[in-house]
Amino acid sequence: MTDQSLSLAVKPIITYPREAQVGKTYLMTIDLHPDEGFEWQYEEEDYPIYCSVDSDLFSSKPVGEPVVILHRFGGSYGEAKFLLTAAHEEARGTIRIALVNARGVTVRNLSLTNVKTIQSELDSVEQLIRQTGRYGYTQTVRGIEFNLSLDESQHGTTTLASINTISIQDGIAAIANWLLPTVEDIFLEQREQNQANISQRLYFALEKYIKKYSEQYGILKVLGMRESIPLRNVYTKTRFLDASETLKYESIENLENNYRKINKHGFQRGISQNKTEFEITNEYQFLMVLGAPGAGKSILLRQLGIKILEKSEEYEHECIPVFLELKRFSPELPKIKEAIVQEFEVCSLPSSDQFTTKLLEEGKLLILLDGLSEVPFGQMSRIIAEIQNFVERYSKNRFIISCRTAAYNYSYSFKRFTSVEIANFDNSQIEQFTRKWFNINSEKQGKNAQIFWDLLQQSEYSSIKEIANSPLFLTFLCLVFERSQAFPEKRSALYRKAVDILLEEWAAERRISGEEIYRGLNADLEKVLLSEIAFLAFSRHQLFFTQRELTDHIKTFLVECLNAPINLDGRAVLDKIEHQHGILVKRAQDIYSFSHLTFQEYFTAMYIVDHNKISNLVIEHLSDKRWQEIFLLVAGLMRGADELLLKMKQEASTYINTSRLRELLQWAESVTSVNESSVQPATGRAIALLFALNRDSIMDLLRILNSNVFHILELARSSGIIPVRNLDHNYLPGRSSDQAQIKAIASNLVEELEKNRIFANIDLVPFTDRLEKLLLQLPSASQSNSLSQAYNEGVSEIYLNELKLDPTLLELTESELIGIDDYFYANYLIVRCKQSAVRLSPKSWARIEQQMLCFA
Repeated sequence: MTDQSLSLAVKPIITYPREAQVGKTYLMTIDLHPDEGFEWQYEEEDYPIYCSVDSDLFSSKPVGEPVVILHRFGGSYGEAKFLLTAAHEEARGTIRIALVNARGVTVRNLSLTNVKTIQSELDSVEQLIRQTGRYGYTQTVRGIEFNLSLDESQHGTTTLASINTISIQDGIAAIANWLLPTVEDIFLEQREQNQANISQRLYFALEKYIKKYSEQYGILKVLGMRESIPLRNVYTKTRFLDASETLKYESIENLENNYRKINKHGFQRGISQNKTEFEITNEYQFLMVLGAPGAGKSILLRQLGIKILEKSEEYEHECIPVFLELKRFSPELPKIKEAIVQEFEVCSLPSSDQFTTKLLEEGKLLILLDGLSEVPFGQMSRIIAEIQNFVERYSKNRFIISCRTAAYNYSYSFKRFTSVEIANFDNSQIEQFTRKWFNINSEKQGKNAQIFWDLLQQSEYSSIKEIANSPLFLTFLCLVFERSQAFPEKRSALYRKAVDILLEEWAAERRISGEEIYRGLNADLEKVLLSEIAFLAFSRHQLFFTQRELTDHIKTFLVECLNAPINLDGRAVLDKIEHQHGILVKRAQDIYSFSHLTFQEYFTAMYIVDHNKISNLVIEHLSDKRWQEIFLLVAGLMRGADELLLKMKQEASTYINTSRLRELLQWAESVTSVNESSVQPATGRAIALLFALNRDSIMDLLRILNSNVFHILELARSSGIIPVRNLDHNYLPGRSSDQAQIKAIASNLVEELEKNRIFANIDLVPFTDRLEKLLLQLPSASQSNSLSQAYNEGVSEIYLNELKLDPTLLELTESELIGIDDYFYANYLIVRCKQSAVRLSPKSWARIEQQMLCFA
């Protein structure tokens, strides 16, 4: 490490007593915050700054290690704390603070002046807070910018565990102010008769509670994450559905029509409420929050607690949040009050039991009951009864319960409670979460988040984007993307993992005591059942199915596979599948669908592979773009994709079913180089066919064959350098750029053709000369269509003459245009399937690639 002096702009944030009662003890905190333009310049992740305090007015004692550790992410791990005990006589003076580095070299001295000790007693927390100075925090006492000139070689070895704490000073002060009158009697009973001492003890008790809440519930660690991250760093504001509106569709036809009308890969039921989480929780004293598995129910409740403890101005009620996980209650009749007492025992209060009772009686708690659906079925009735009795007994308090939508039974009779449902993430929420996730690490700020977001906007990743509307799956996708800064080409492995998350891992990670859906119906058999349901529905172009259809299928499956009785209750099995896993969900009264179309596609592909229906898939659906994702998933699920791709190649050739189409392919093969070209033969033939036909379907194929060539052709195409054919575009060429730019684009196109030796035995010099002369006549976009038409005909003549193309080959009928587009799409899909395949013989691919866009 070099001996190099660097500077870091920070400002001190200090709380201290400006006026102190003689003989009493106060808390002082010192923190260092980055100033504007903060930029970490050190090789180390952390940099410790040690603090010492000296004063004629106070004796000081550090609470823990008196160090502020700056970290490269833009801040510190927490403040240094001191207990200041005021002298026993009135005086006025100064508090002096020294900041030193790990080797004891002073980097800054600070003086807090006009501090005084007084005889009068401070009789309320409000007055205590008012007498507390905030150096570098308020507008009246501004922070002083200073440079820490630190030598890299002087970095010490002292470390501090990275604890995900929350900023507590404001929260403590606000809570203590309204709480003191409520609990003052408890302290007095313990002979704690000095008002200032009561205030101080309450302050420290709240500090312990908030720290404990933050450490236990303020972190996120799911799906095998190696390290936890602060929940606040990724939390994204929640949208809600009106639960009363979720079942108002009347028929499958209405659902199908609504789905296709919105033209999205995913489906969201209900009507979104334009209210924030705080507006909802402020409005309803008793709230039931519903949502799908992984929708963010627990995160919402935990984050609400954190924000309230931080003195969020958005929350209007004077309540202390208490977070209780219902799955952790003992098998015996649960006692909610005892669980709350345990939460407060960490605070070192005079009596946690008395404290809890007093707060409950005064209505000063927000009780967050998380995971009603995670309670074992056999204990559900008793726990519901306990909750209902508790709510009735302590009805002054506020309550929020979370539960999976499928598991919530309106017959539970939570009469006081209003139900809302968490909506899927929309585009803005996905983008916000993504940017927050990748910005946790400063080295990745913006870059990975932007790449991730841009990929999700591409059409080929629409199915991935669909599952990203769930916070659980979006977290999963971010973790996958972090490993390679890309989504895996083998899409089937990604979806297999997503399915396993729902069927097995999520329940195991949350330690839900799941009961068997049906005796012997393990996860593997459940996948087989779901694959049958998915395939039959997808083959019928059916996204939604009735409860009767599902229960009949489930009964037949269980009778055949597990020898279940004929009179099996299929409805009960369906309810358990929906409740435990959330892969099948109710969309309306007695109408169901897969939670994501992606899952229906995955299970459809699984059925095709398991039942060897490859030939049927290719013959019946090769040109149907609705089945594109199925083809890609089948390629990834097969142990070897040779059979699939060879059958696709064979079927694609049937689309070239007229002599004119056959001659067109033969022409493309004859004018392009095979042995001399530096690009694959299929790329050269595709370029020739683009010059001849200028079809969008050819550009789609070129984009995945050779992206560099594609971008050059895309520019040339949009600049009017490639002639329009057969009205494939809704425009005629018109100049939107200056002549110099268009000439440069044309020059780049010709250069690319020459460099890659695309065409055989064709002199591009006269082609270039004629093209450049004609480009001078390119009309502007505002000129008449007749001028544009004349220009387009001139460009077309150049291509026809120089590439020796018979113009009659371009006089395609409507059916021939459909056939050639289907042919290019089939070849596009062949290349995509090759990219998705886990295993493919090099010999088979070489054969397919060599003959692509040829007519043998």
